[in-house]
Amino acid sequence: MNRHSKTLSHRKLKIGEKIRQLISIILIREDINFQISKNKVISITDVDISPDFKNAKVFVSTLNEEDKSNIIDNLNKKKFFFHKKLFKELNLKFLPNIKFYSDTSAEYSQKIDKILNQLNLRKN
Repeated sequence: MNRHSKTLSHRKLKIGEKIRQLISIILIREDINFQISKNKVISITDVDISPDFKNAKVFVSTLNEEDKSNIIDNLNKKKFFFHKKLFKELNLKFLPNIKFYSDTSAEYSQKIDKILNQLNLRKN
């Protein structure tokens, strides 16, 4: 890996983290603009930016699994609203196109943990 690609990955991580923070702030400030009930907890867990900086996957975690798809759909319907707000806050020549996805890392982690526990029980 050359030095140039390391700076790109550092820049990508930095921009992704800034987008994550700003979307979280927008959700808190502008909650009246979304069709999301006030008693639902939403967390922006990660932002993955493509190598060409044209697209960004925004991963969302919620406590209520039943409403997860509705929340993701509502956020994706408002992605242009987010894009406009992010463009004002970030000093970037081009802002990545954002799309919201469900964060499944917690479920995946639980699945791995369950498998490891089963292996431990068999071993003992």
